[in-house]
Amino acid sequence: MRGFIACALFGAVIAHENMTVEFLRWAAQHGKEYKNLQDFELRLTQFIRTSSEIAKFNHNQDKTSTVGHNKFSDWT
Repeated sequence: MRGFIACALFGAVIAHENMTVEFLRWAAQHGKEYKNLQDFELRLTQFIRTSSEIAKFNHNQDKTSTVGHNKFSDWT
């Protein structure tokens, strides 16, 4: 059981790191700058939420269109 929990936690950390890298690439592409670490973390959290919504929408096979990130993906 401990091994499973350790693997699950490791997977969660890797997934978060991957999203952080994706966010940093996106932020650079759109010329985003954040005033402090608190603002950066808020915008990263919103970007992750937006990514989740995008994945849910695009996963629906009944849809005839897809969506993706744009310059507003870090907005609340």
